[in-house]
Amino acid sequence: MIDPENEVYTRVANALAVDYPKADISGTYQESPAAFPHVFCEMSDNSLTPGCQTSSDGEDCVDVMFTFNIYSNKKVGPKSEAKKIASIIADVMHSMNFRRTTQLPVPNMKDAKIYRICAQYVGRTDGEKFYRR
Repeated sequence: MIDPENEVYTRVANALAVDYPKADISGTYQESPAAFPHVFCEMSDNSLTPGCQTSSDGEDCVDVMFTFNIYSNKKVGPKSEAKKIASIIADVMHSMNFRRTTQLPVPNMKDAKIYRICAQYVGRTDGEKFYRR
């Protein structure tokens, strides 16, 4: 199975570390993040691209979706902080030929004082290169 999750996670984490060195970035859901801002990055879909299965049942390329949940608990400007982080993520994902399918504010039901943005990106990969789909 072609699995680009570590590659995408590492590129996003490295880019965020430049402007947000204290940000908490996780590849697994954290009910109570250790620090804020917090970014939860996960590959939310990985499916075989039609017509890309080899004769030996291998995979030539897959269509993938990544979901980012961005949380800010700043007392002043949490929306601005979350949007800046979303912009950094967008730059990284676009540089890898991913296309954003959605980005929207989501009520944070656990704690309404925490601002949350959810963004999703889709792309195609052969395990080495990323392609727009």
